[in-house]
Amino acid sequence: MAVGNKLVDRAKAALRISSNNEAIVGEIKDILEAFKEDLRLVGVHRISEEDPLVIRAAVLYVKSQFGYMDKAEQYQKSYDMLKMSLALAGDYNEPITDEDFAVGKQVIVTGTIYPEPENEDKSITKAGAIMRVVELLDKQQYKQYIGVAAEKEEPPQGYAAPEILQIYK
Repeated sequence: MAVGNKLVDRAKAALRISSNNEAIVGEIKDILEAFKEDLRLVGVHRISEEDPLVIRAAVLYVKSQFGYMDKAEQYQKSYDMLKMSLALAGDYNEPITDEDFAVGKQVIVTGTIYPEPENEDKSITKAGAIMRVVELLDKQQYKQYIGVAAEKEEPPQGYAAPEILQIYK
């Protein structure tokens, strides 16, 4: 699952890393992707990179993985406690449904959208962008069936699969 730039920047700040070295940023992204998958494994379905509790959990996870200030175990325990709270909370463990992507809803794009729903040759990177659902196509016919745009009344700027969209609260 893709990770938005804003969450990467939060993790870098928490680790006191100012470098934009591709290897370092790549490792942070890998850790954040593992973080999201770890939450998904315990039943957390609604993982919004704008949610303060998700951001806090991500920071704790990253600090535990980097062994920040030689307190990896302490950060891991804190993360585990927050992860369990998220897993038990109804706001986070309800599965995402097609109704969550109704026209007019705001979403966060976590990866790439496509100018045409059936053509993956051209793509637009919109990771971290907050957009609106403006069109829904037949999901049986198209993999990228959710049309998104910056504003409600605009035509679709691109089409996305639900896997790269998060619900914006």
